[in-house]
Amino acid sequence: MIKKEVEYVDYVVCQICNKKFNRISNTHLKKHNLTTKEYLDKFPFQMGRMTSGVLGKKYGDASRNKTYEDIYGLSKAKIIKEKKSKVMTKYKLIEKSCFICGKKYIVKENSDSKYCSRKCQFEGLRKEKVKKTCLNCNEEFFDFPSSEKKFCSRKCFDERTMKMSEINKNVIMSVCCLMCGKSFDKKLNKINNRNFFCSKECKTRYGKIKRKFDYRKKAYAQYGKICDRCNSVEKLIVHHKDGNRLNNDIFNLQVLCRKCHMVLHKELFKTQKRFVGQSDIEQGMVSILIGLRKAFGLDITNENFRLTPKRFARAFYEIFEGINNKKELHDIAETSFPSSYNGMIIGKDIRVFSMCPHHFLPVEYIVNVGYIPNKKTIGISKLTRVVELLSKQPELQEMFTVEIANVLMRELKPKGVIVQVKGRHFCMVMRGVKQIDSWTLTSSIKGVFDKQKVREEFMMFIGK
Repeated sequence: MIKKEVEYVDYVVCQICNKKFNRISNTHLKKHNLTTKEYLDKFPFQMGRMTSGVLGKKYGDASRNKTYEDIYGLSKAKIIKEKKSKVMTKYKLIEKSCFICGKKYIVKENSDSKYCSRKCQFEGLRKEKVKKTCLNCNEEFFDFPSSEKKFCSRKCFDERTMKMSEINKNVIMSVCCLMCGKSFDKKLNKINNRNFFCSKECKTRYGKIKRKFDYRKKAYAQYGKICDRCNSVEKLIVHHKDGNRLNNDIFNLQVLCRKCHMVLHKELFKTQKRFVGQSDIEQGMVSILIGLRKAFGLDITNENFRLTPKRFARAFYEIFEGINNKKELHDIAETSFPSSYNGMIIGKDIRVFSMCPHHFLPVEYIVNVGYIPNKKTIGISKLTRVVELLSKQPELQEMFTVEIANVLMRELKPKGVIVQVKGRHFCMVMRGVKQIDSWTLTSSIKGVFDKQKVREEFMMFIGK
């Protein structure tokens, strides 16, 4: 394809008097009692066309690859640069160099841009391509590193798929029944979502249980696909009257449109002065129960599961009350009182419970805390409260130990702090290695407790 040379128009036409100019200047527009802005508002198609192509090319050629000093001189260039730097700092802009052509361009501070234009970007991506080997014909081909392409062509992909399907015909795999959990053998090419059952009885039983939980179909069959309030038939929702999504009794279900559903919750909020529905934690527990039903066939219609999500949420609000607890810790420390006592104060065998952040299983801690006051002490109950509050968050034992010492040093500013934590992790007791009598020990030492004699005194007090 032969590229045509760009033809530059050697004049521009004033839309009012139809005269031809190299550039429509302010001097000419004053004759028409107009400013440049008013002229462009009146004739918006003239935007960017106030100068002829020839003159624009001339200006462009004159300024290309030249600095401000070359074009404007030293004094004016300095003023322009100062203005530019002020604008860039105001709008948080920086100047970068293009990775391909080296041209400087302006972008936002937090931008990851490497290229000045789309053209340079494509060129850069082309250069970043790496060699890969086709899984079918073993020939090398070039592709981007982030791409998951494994074949050089569609033909190779089809050939590989045919080979694998022939191989899978003879491969037998052990599969677990979705209903009874019994393992049975099945050919790999015949395994799909409908064939995960050891017999027809298990398949029909699983279908009945699954239909039992489809409360939407149950509600639509009973009440019809129509809003109970406004008789709308669009954007329908099945509402649980008691707010419990596991109570799928037909008398607890109500068909509403989205608008009426929102109005109903507003009315309930006004009468009961609280949000009536499910919190995020309750919805999470509902999802877990539904997952257990799908994976193991758990019957969650049992009466014992009816209020489980609400109980679960209430328990978690209590277990994790220590998250984002800086204000409460500061309030506890503010109840300190002046003291001239210079001896050691120890809180021994403080028993608290926490949750492991890896498996979300309980952890039992026995904590010994000691500190030497510096003209300020807190009550022993407050010391226990600090430990209890810090334990009520999903955190590693090592970080829990260090955090107790840091809080006491920050709030009380004592001469020294020592913390010893003994933890029994139920992720090691209930599962995995199943070590019932295994305990993990951690410690943190601050200030004068670095001295061996002071540490020995603390160990003597706690009976070690």
